[in-house]
Amino acid sequence: MDSVWSLCNRPGCDTYECLFFACALWDKPENLTRIEDNHRIEKAKQARGLLKPGVYPAMTPERKASLEKIANGAVGAKEWKVFDAAFEVGMEYWYQMVYRGSSLAGAHATELSTNVHFEEVSEGVHSFYYGPRYDDAKFQVGFVQELLSLGLKAFKKLHQLDR
Repeated sequence: MDSVWSLCNRPGCDTYECLFFACALWDKPENLTRIEDNHRIEKAKQARGLLKPGVYPAMTPERKASLEKIANGAVGAKEWKVFDAAFEVGMEYWYQMVYRGSSLAGAHATELSTNVHFEEVSEGVHSFYYGPRYDDAKFQVGFVQELLSLGLKAFKKLHQLDR
């Protein structure tokens, strides 16, 4: 459990991202192509970044050729954004409220997220803190519970399951 809380003290936005994409895939299995396109797009971005001079100084000629093949390969259609996946399955509220909220609170460096890494050690004196925090564990576990509930409801709705 510590690993969930140690970096940003919030359940990962990527968990909600997976929910949105999974629901969109359940809704339309042909969306698998869009997910595969996203994977190729991200791999190509990574390869191009690694190929920039000085980024990967110990690169072998074989590795460079492999990265160039990925960087220059066909990636498919345009990137499929997480917002689009959430919107397509009627989960825009959860995207705006929880995904963006968690993003502000911990997945990205913001005023709010970096604040959790400081603690007051004496009056007016702060120190850097890195480790698990359980101050709002009940609140965050509630979001995880809601995430699982949303996933089950979406799955049942999309597959018309009675149980």
